[in-house]
Amino acid sequence: MGTAMKDSRKEERFSVAHSVNLGNAGGITRDFSTSGMYIETAVPDMPYVPGDKIGPTIKLDCPWGELILKCNGEIVRVENRQGGIGLAMKINELAMATDS
Repeated sequence: MGTAMKDSRKEERFSVAHSVNLGNAGGITRDFSTSGMYIETAVPDMPYVPGDKIGPTIKLDCPWGELILKCNGEIVRVENRQGGIGLAMKINELAMATDS
């Protein structure tokens, strides 16, 4: 009989699919919270490892225009996925701007 792993996340996560710009590739968010996010990308050979710094940008369409979320953080987990990889990241800094 296995033991259940305790989920140590403090913030609520939301399942959302938004396009992400990783600088050298694109991806899609799968879940998001104020402290982290999970990103899937179709690029199978991205050179990320846990501890790497990362700064993805997410553009959201809002009634008043485009909202840009600029994130800075670090990779905490890398998973091989069918046809790509999954990146779990801890967000250290989050800034918002509008595209004018």
